[in-house]
Amino acid sequence: MHILLGILSTISLCAFILWHISSAAKAMSETSNNLGGLRSNLRRLINKRKHLCNPVAEIEDPREAALVLMVAIMKDRGDLSEPQIKDLEHWAQHRLHYDNPKDMVA
Repeated sequence: MHILLGILSTISLCAFILWHISSAAKAMSETSNNLGGLRSNLRRLINKRKHLCNPVAEIEDPREAALVLMVAIMKDRGDLSEPQIKDLEHWAQHRLHYDNPKDMVA
């Protein structure tokens, strides 16, 4: 009888330990998922703040703002061609009165 009692207690001890190990593994998995969600929420918040920041609003010189808007309008249909760049440089030099228009257009 005592042998049967020893076997049953060993089996119950193993079951008890396995049950606690699986509970701990499940808790670690849930914690990991929650931390992953928190990390993705933080990344989403940072990207949202980056997109809400308007780089044109940071320009204080109205000449630079006009040049930036002209470049943005011209780049709407693709990359700038050489005649478009020459037109921008001409505008920057003669209308906006920049000393070095190539640097401003670049």
